[in-house]
Amino acid sequence: MLKEIYLRKNELEEPIHSIYLGGGTPSLLKPDAVATILDTIYKNYTIADNPEITMEVNPDDVHPDLLKRYIQMGINRLSIGIQTFNNDLLRYVNRQHTAEQSVKALQDARQVGFQNLNTDIMYGIPGSSIKNLEVDLKKIIAFSPQHISIYGFTLEEKTVFGKWHKSGKLPLIEEETDALLYEYIIEKLPHSGYEQYEISNFCLKGYESRHNTGYWSGQTYIGIGPGAHSFKEDNRWWNVANNHRYMQSLQANILPSHYDNRKPNDTLNEYIFTSLRTKWGCDLKKINKLWKKDILATRQHYIQHLFAEKLVILESHHLILTNRGKLLADQIASELMIE
Repeated sequence: MLKEIYLRKNELEEPIHSIYLGGGTPSLLKPDAVATILDTIYKNYTIADNPEITMEVNPDDVHPDLLKRYIQMGINRLSIGIQTFNNDLLRYVNRQHTAEQSVKALQDARQVGFQNLNTDIMYGIPGSSIKNLEVDLKKIIAFSPQHISIYGFTLEEKTVFGKWHKSGKLPLIEEETDALLYEYIIEKLPHSGYEQYEISNFCLKGYESRHNTGYWSGQTYIGIGPGAHSFKEDNRWWNVANNHRYMQSLQANILPSHYDNRKPNDTLNEYIFTSLRTKWGCDLKKINKLWKKDILATRQHYIQHLFAEKLVILESHHLILTNRGKLLADQIASELMIE
């Protein structure tokens, strides 16, 4: 990874505003390894003043001494994968930590001085209820993290859960119940001071994730490591996911990258999909200027339907989803895309 960081140094001309260590479980790395990665980035790239540097951790991986080391090496944002405070549900989704460890991780992070905390919460786990969600949100809000990411339970076909579901061992929560849980979240958190600035993300004023906002707004980013994705000037590429092939390639000073075979409207459609998910919405003037497309004209009947059903509003040339519309975000974006 250090070699890849070095070999890619000419791909990023602008200053770096955000460094994100994750996903996977980077907190399993020894602190010296994390420090070396950050030091290599600083030596080979231009770093903006006060960058956002995020570290993803599991509650059972961290302790006060480790968290202090993170702060000393410049990490200023911690993302803790809590998922739920229900121990039965944690075991069900095969998480190694306990609710008690989640509470301790949050307390330790505050005590050592982290001023920017994100917590990941999962809803819709099979066997859970609205009561479970109420308890989870109440406990999270009590800690006042600056940022909360909330994700619905999803199945990947090739995982154990996918096989269980296929064989009938894992009944999923019904779509209507899942929608009710999501509606509860997007009503509850704003009442506690959290603004929903993206479909799955909420924050206190001024604490939007710079890193994720960069993805949604089409900024350049470089991904380092096996399977990592990158984006620059309408081009996408990704590294081979196989660890052996990744290392073999870099040992030969060859970047282990595959480039996307882009179609003319891919970038536009990605913009529609990502921007609709945010509080800022889809900028129709921008689409007209950059891609010479008039969405209001080409999708006139469908957009009129969206207005009639109160799924979107039009505000200063921005198409923005209502709370009802957020339940159908992917479907609406798909209908607006240009072939």
